[in-house]
Amino acid sequence: MSNRIFLLLLVCIAVMVGACSGSDKNGSASDAGDAAADTDTDADTDSDTDADTDTDSDGDTDTWTELDTDTFAGLPCPDLDAGYDDAGPGYQMFLEVNSSVVIGQKVALGTGGFQITGREDFETKAPSSLGLDECALADAGQPVPECSATEGCAPEQSCVRDVDQSGKPIAGTEHCETVRSLMDVGPFAMFGFTDGPMTFAYNASMSGSYVAGSNGQIPATSLAYDTTYTFYGEGDLATGVGAFHGSLYLGPDIELVSPKVPPQAALPYINVNPGKDLAIVWNGAAEGGELTITLMGGKASGKKASVVCRVADDGAFTMPSKMVKAAALGLISLLNTFTIERRGQGEVCGEGLTTGFVRAAQTYMVNVQMVNGPVADAGVDGGA
Repeated sequence: MSNRIFLLLLVCIAVMVGACSGSDKNGSASDAGDAAADTDTDADTDSDTDADTDTDSDGDTDTWTELDTDTFAGLPCPDLDAGYDDAGPGYQMFLEVNSSVVIGQKVALGTGGFQITGREDFETKAPSSLGLDECALADAGQPVPECSATEGCAPEQSCVRDVDQSGKPIAGTEHCETVRSLMDVGPFAMFGFTDGPMTFAYNASMSGSYVAGSNGQIPATSLAYDTTYTFYGEGDLATGVGAFHGSLYLGPDIELVSPKVPPQAALPYINVNPGKDLAIVWNGAAEGGELTITLMGGKASGKKASVVCRVADDGAFTMPSKMVKAAALGLISLLNTFTIERRGQGEVCGEGLTTGFVRAAQTYMVNVQMVNGPVADAGVDGGA
């Protein structure tokens, strides 16, 4: 499954609460082509809506209780190797818990949903062509349409375009996609938050997506890092989806150590010298994991270039100077960005589910000021 459904939810949240977040495909490290997408992110940090934690799966006002694993034991799990079944495609659950630090502000989101499974959900993404601890210039070439008319798609599909974060169709992204809408199968509970379980429920005003609380915003203080979250719901077999349960892992909190962010900066930024290697150090490494690090240069003309690195999540990495230069940083720091991304895959099993896409997403993004020599505080210099 591509990131199209997650992007749709983030667009909805952007409209409702002013928070946008970029994400890559399938929750894995992006290859150079995927990362050519715009990673500019705005975030409204006014998180005054707490997630509802006082409704159980019957709609009563009792508090959710921890999952009794015996009750949900033996539920079938989706098998992508089984392929699409024209006679009975079944249903899909998708879910993301997202923690983002954007220009110094932390935003947490919880979104998901249920829908009929589409044949495109069984398409697999080619693995990244980058080796571990390698970088490449993202391919900014024109996208290639996969279809030109609905007649070229399967009977249940239409030829449609992707949209950008403003909802504008993107030329050249035509592809075959199943015509479907989001379903209400009843609420579910998620456990692992610092202040107790949260209820995710169908929200008709947000195109039928499932959200924590009223709009998907989670208080940042509610997130527990380096934690496995579990969730379950009784579902509603009348909709085709019965009982289900699953889990996802949110890794350690990512904190950039070097290059340093000047403490007095009104809008956080780092200094980067295009003529030097860029030494990157972060706290919150996840042993055995991977990160995607992206350095994007933007110009007032609208021209952009991105360098994408597939990196071992061990706390340190050095981007070679030739790659730093290739990012073509502009003179306006607000148009340049440095991003660290981590994606963690989860799982879901349940009655009627033939596909499931569950993940945790973590993003750290800061603007970049280009410098061509030493800055006043050597500890803030982004060059090695």
